[in-house]
Formats: sequence, structure tokens, C-alpha cells
Amino acid sequence: MPPKKACKNAFYYYMIEFRDKRPGQFNNLQEVAQAAGEFWQRMNANERKPYETRAKGTKNVQKVAKYTSTGENIELVQKQQMEMVMKEQHMKDYIIEKIHLSVESGMLPDEPFYVIHINYFCYCNANKRYYPAEIGIAKFNLRTGIIQDNLFNMICKPGSLPLGYLSLAKQISEDSHQIPPPMSSETDYNLDEVAYLLWKFISKTSGNSNYLPPVYAAKKNQAVVENVLSNFSANFGYEELKTYSLEYLFFELRNNCREEKVWVAPTLGELELEKDKYEGCSDISCPYHIYSDVPNHCSQSHVIRTVYTICDNCCADVGIELIPGQHVPKKANTNIPRPHSRTTSCSSVSQTNVGRPVYDHGYLSRAESDYSAVSETSTVVDAVDFAAVGGFDSEFSQADTEEWFPALPESKGLSAKQPLRRPTTQSAVVSRNVGKGRGKGIAANFLGN
Repeated sequence: MPPKKACKNAFYYYMIEFRDKRPGQFNNLQEVAQAAGEFWQRMNANERKPYETRAKGTKNVQKVAKYTSTGENIELVQKQQMEMVMKEQHMKDYIIEKIHLSVESGMLPDEPFYVIHINYFCYCNANKRYYPAEIGIAKFNLRTGIIQDNLFNMICKPGSLPLGYLSLAKQISEDSHQIPPPMSSETDYNLDEVAYLLWKFISKTSGNSNYLPPVYAAKKNQAVVENVLSNFSANFGYEELKTYSLEYLFFELRNNCREEKVWVAPTLGELELEKDKYEGCSDISCPYHIYSDVPNHCSQSHVIRTVYTICDNCCADVGIELIPGQHVPKKANTNIPRPHSRTTSCSSVSQTNVGRPVYDHGYLSRAESDYSAVSETSTVVDAVDFAAVGGFDSEFSQADTEEWFPALPESKGLSAKQPLRRPTTQSAVVSRNVGKGRGKGIAANFLGN
């Protein structure tokens, strides 16, 4: 490794200045140094200070920047990471304060929120841009859920895609929303109209043209939403629309609908949204997707299903009755009695509850996690509800058990009358007839010698 280049000191800069004031008197720097040294020794601190300042400034300029293994400037990377941390903390503080003020004023059921989802054709690395295919936004509150006037949906026409990205756009389209990407010869462009109508929708429905509320996007879609809205704002001169975490909003809403804390971590809200239990609703898609093979990939369907999930979990705790088509799907049965909401708090785990309780330690046993996909407030009929509406008996007879668990020949210690090992599905019918508790669903099926 070559030796580091020596930094120039204060005397060097005095020596150069000394030489420049006496042109032609010296043949080399060594002669200059000998002549200038005598004057330098007689100078006081104030006289030397300008040269010392120059030397110190040059030393800082010559400092070599450090880079990561991928060639990124470490200082720049650290700065970006710090900005992201501060941005996330600002987002959390905003959500906490907004919901806290709503609770204190008794207006939480009427507090409006905007959920957004964006489908896209491709992401171009050259200009760091997502090309949108469809945008869906839903304004909702817990009292009224979602109504048709508070929905926004548009198919986007971004014009021709960058050279070389058409194949990728086709693949993304086929795997998800199935909106045909624009061909290279197509010049249809409506992003200016989409941006205008989007900002107009939020401004009109929020009732405040001077301040636009943030929109909430799921973690998997947040980067797309931020990129598209940022480009709209920059290209067409609109006010910036902030994009906040949908999962964290759900977490704070769920915990503030009850006096005691229900969810111990935001990841529980994320898991609840990822279940997407209303994915099968096909009548909530946009006119383009409602007759397609993938109505569940529609952006409008995404935001409506998200609202259904949030309302299903939160409305019962604030005394709001679910309205089909607004809080839950239109065909949902809301007449089934449910004593409390989906997830009980730590203080209520002793109550009879089909839903999944959350404990102080923050995790669930296997028996508690393999539960029916419905909640205490959910309107989807599970095994217990099915008995109440005239289905099979809520308590299985021996014949019922044998129907679900056919007899096996005795071998290797497995009894013929023992049920099969516990399945990994979420069927309430199966899970109610096996051992409860962590690990008991498997080990209890085997007999010792």
C-alpha cells in the first residue's frame, strides 16, 4: 500500500508566499525554506494564524471519503438512514397524537382516514420511477365504514415505457392486476388527469383545501405509493401528500378502542392485515376487474378489504354495529351474537372466546394460533356459528369424530382409535377435536410402550 501523502503545514504556505514576493531569487524550495525560516522564527502567534488556518482547511479537504463494499459513500448512507429513522418517528408521533386527541374529544368513531393502494407496470432503475397502472383510495371512519362517494379509482396510462422494460411490465401484469401495459407505439397518457382528480378527491372529501391529510399504505405497497405521489407532486405542482404506515395506524386504532392494551406490538396488526380474510369478495372491484380473473388484485378491492378488516376488529369495542356493505361485505351475516371483539385483552382471556387472545409475553401457542379465520366481531360463519344456524351439532358425537378422523391400522404404537396428527390448516372443525396447548396436538396422538 503506498504511503499516505503528507499534509502541508502552516510553514509551507508561508514559504510559498515568501517565494512569490521575491521572484527569481531562489532556484528551489530548499533555498526558499532556508531564507524563510529565519523570518518564520521571529513571527508571533497572531502573525502565524492565517497560515495555520489555511493548513487546517486544506487538511479537512484532503480527507478521503470512505465507501461501502457496493461503492456508496458511508457518510451519505448514514445520513439517509438517520433521515429515515427521524421520518418514521415523526410518522408515529403524528398517528399517536391524532388518535389520542380523537379519543379525548370522544370523536374517534368519526375520525376519517385515507387508505391507498397502487398497482404498477414496472420500476425503472435509470430514473428511479414506478410507472402506475391503477390507483385506489378509500376514505373511511369507524362509524360509517366506507361508502361509494368516498371511493376513488382510476386506471393509469403512463405513455410508452422506457426501452427494455416492456417484457418486465408484461410479466408483472400477468402475475397480478392483468392491466395490459402500453406498447412501445402507444402514447396514451392521462397521469396529469389522474393526479388532478386524486388531489381534488382528497381535498374535497377532507373538507380542508389548505391542508391535505396523509394517506396510509401497506408496507408491501408503501414504496410504490411514495414514489408515484412524489412524482405527481413534482411534475404537476401539487402539494405533497405524505404516506404513512397502515400497519401502525391499525395498531394504534386497535389499542385505543379499548381501555386496556390489546396488541403488544405493531406486528400483530400487520399479521391481521396479511390474512386478508375478505380476499374472496369479488363484488367490490372496479368495473375493469370485476369481470376479470383477478378481482382480488384490483386496487379498489385492496382498500375496501382493508377497511373491512379494520372495522371488523375495532367497531365492536366502540359500540358500533356492523353494516353490511360498509363495515363488512354485503353478504355477511351480522346477526350472530358476538360478546366482544376479535382479540381479547390480557385481562379478559378467562372469558369464553372463539377468537385468539393475546398474552403478556406477546406470542401465541399452536392451539391458539390454529383457529378459525373469523373473529368475535367477524360475520363469516365458523363451526360454532354453523351449529347455531341449523348446521351440525356444536359437540361432535363419536360418529362425527370417526368421519373426520378415519380409523388407522395399529402400527408403530399408533392406536386405531386415535385421531390423525394435528393438521396445519385453520379449520375450526378439525382444530376443536385435538389436544390443546403448545405441542400437544402432535405428541398426544402417540402412545408410549
